[in-house]
Amino acid sequence: MPNPEDLQSLAGLLRGEIDATNLLAERARELLFKGILTELEQSAMRKPPVAQAPQAQTGQSTTESAPPDTNGSLSAIELLRETAAEHALEGVREQAFQALLRLGQQRVLPAIDALYRLAVENDLLAARQVIIARGWQPAKRSLRALFDWILGSETSQLFPEDQLPLLTRAYFEDAPPLLRRRLIRDCAENGAEHWARIITAGEFGNPLGLDELVERYTSFQPGERE
Repeated sequence: MPNPEDLQSLAGLLRGEIDATNLLAERARELLFKGILTELEQSAMRKPPVAQAPQAQTGQSTTESAPPDTNGSLSAIELLRETAAEHALEGVREQAFQALLRLGQQRVLPAIDALYRLAVENDLLAARQVIIARGWQPAKRSLRALFDWILGSETSQLFPEDQLPLLTRAYFEDAPPLLRRRLIRDCAENGAEHWARIITAGEFGNPLGLDELVERYTSFQPGERE
């Protein structure tokens, strides 16, 4: 929703009271970007909402994961996520985040996944707070594993052993390089040193590391062996 300053500028342009060529370049760009974000949000909203999103209390989804979107909503949501994470203008970043929040409230699961990515990849505190407060679960379960890992590393809570296979999948399928390094760095706080050895030996094909894994295999937790 436009703020009062935006409304005043838009009203002036629509009424012909402001010449668009005289509008400050940065202000004109910001208004243009916000208009684009509004269109992206409307495009994403055209997809029928999911009836019920997963809830945190059970840790399980009460619906099937949303099928791949063939009408452009996923790409629109991805653009909103990128803008919320990286745009140079704070007002534009905030509008993109609020658009994702509104989509999440409408149970558009790809938007909830996007909020999870903002929380785990970009350390966006507002996204983390929303996820916790609303109990939203992602359609992609591996994103929840990443989220729980980061929370656990900050609160010195051990990561659930039975979730290590899912975390491994998240590491290889969802985590960008910077997040991968963070996962390995935080393994001591999460009680998963063996997991880190397995991942690094497997990822980089280190023969010495693989030999060490063979020797230590019997001491690994069941979840680390999978």
